[in-house]
Amino acid sequence: MLRLLLLVSLLAPVGAAAQAIEEVQRPEVKVGDRWVLRTNSTQASWPRKTIRENRVSFVDDKTIITVSTLIDIEGADSPAAKLRNKDAESETIWTADWNMLANPSGAIYKDHSAEFSFPLRPGKVYRADNEFSRPRERNATWRHQRTAKVVGWEEVTVPAGKFRALRIDIESQWHRLDIEARGTSRSAYWYVPAVKRWVKSSYEDSSGKSTTELISFEVR
Repeated sequence: MLRLLLLVSLLAPVGAAAQAIEEVQRPEVKVGDRWVLRTNSTQASWPRKTIRENRVSFVDDKTIITVSTLIDIEGADSPAAKLRNKDAESETIWTADWNMLANPSGAIYKDHSAEFSFPLRPGKVYRADNEFSRPRERNATWRHQRTAKVVGWEEVTVPAGKFRALRIDIESQWHRLDIEARGTSRSAYWYVPAVKRWVKSSYEDSSGKSTTELISFEVR
C-alpha cells in the first residue's frame, strides 16, 4: 500500500503538468503583432481569392483592434470586391478573446461573435450563439444558434508551415430576423497558441465554401 501511495504521489504532478499544457489560455496579443492570410472562396458573392495583412493597432484588457491591408484580390467583378480597392485599409474590432464585435463589411454584433471560449481544452463544448445586423443593408439582421466543440489537437499544414493546432468545430442554424430566410452552416478553426490566433479556418453553407490560411506571421 505504501509503495502504491508513493507511486501515485510521484505521478500526480506529471499528470497535472500534462493537463496544463493541453489547456489553452487567452493569448497575450500585442500592438504590432501581424498575420498575412489568404482566403479562397467558392461563394458567388465574394472574390475567389484575397490576400490580406492583419496587424494589431490597439489592445487592452477588453478589446483588440486590427488593421487589414488588402494585398491581392481575384474575382474583382464580384459585388464584394467592388467595395474594396487594392491596398485599402480597414479596421476590425474584437474582444480580448478574439470574438468579433464589428467588421469592415458593416456587421455589428449584439454582443460578440462567440467563436472562442477560453480556456480551450480538448472535449470542451459550449454555446456560440450570436446575433448581428448590417445597418448599411437596411438593417438586415441574422441570428445564429450554434454549438461549438473543441475536437482536439491535430497537425495542420498551411503556407506558413506545419503546426500543432487545437481544432474547434461549430455547427449553426441561422435565420434572418428582417425577412423569412433560414439555413445551416458549418465552420472550423485551427488555433495555435504560439501564433496567438488560428492558422486556418473554414466556413460552409448552401452558397459555397471559403477557407482562410496563414501565409506568414510576426508576433512579439
